Amino acid sequence: MLIVSGVLSKIWPSWAYWCGVVAGCVMAVTVALHQSPPGWVENWQVGAWGEEWTAKEVAKLAAAGWVMLHDLRRSGGGNVDHVLVGPGGVFVLDSKNLDGEVRVDRDAISLTRPGDERPAYSSDQPVRQARGNAAHIHDLIRRRTGRALWVRGVVVLWATFPQQHARGNKVDLVAGSHLADWLTAQPTQLTPADVDELAAALVPRRHRRTPA
Repeated sequence: MLIVSGVLSKIWPSWAYWCGVVAGCVMAVTVALHQSPPGWVENWQVGAWGEEWTAKEVAKLAAAGWVMLHDLRRSGGGNVDHVLVGPGGVFVLDSKNLDGEVRVDRDAISLTRPGDERPAYSSDQPVRQARGNAAHIHDLIRRRTGRALWVRGVVVLWATFPQQHARGNKVDLVAGSHLADWLTAQPTQLTPADVDELAAALVPRRHRRTPA
């Protein structure tokens, strides 16, 4: 834009003033956006807060025999936020920190931002991601233990979520503040020995202890 303004000012000298004004405005807007990104963009930057809140919520269950593993890398790239193993089974938790009110219809998550009447965002991508991560952990457990267990994908929503819980295609969507209670209410599937075995199998191999 600066180059174009300079060329125009030479061709039409009378436009030099206005070319300078336009160029200055463009630079000011560019600097402002770089230093103060819109809230919609910042939501992606604070996504890690959602993961931290999920970890704190689930930490309440440690005394009841639940074990959480964090940030497990996938061989094909990417990572799984949290894997939770406990009496209620094996759960893969994907955290989403969103600014607004969430409504879930099947696999679609719709987000209405404060002050808006219509949803500004609607996608099934978080559910598809959770389902894929659950399938990955299922395959990993089967390879390392020989056990074919049902692994449940869960999207943990840190947002205004009046439904508190919704069921998509093989994936549950749960309000973050409701997560510990929801997990505690799950029927018992695993013994303490099962939990120990599965949690040990999921620890990345580079972090496993070798026998003395």
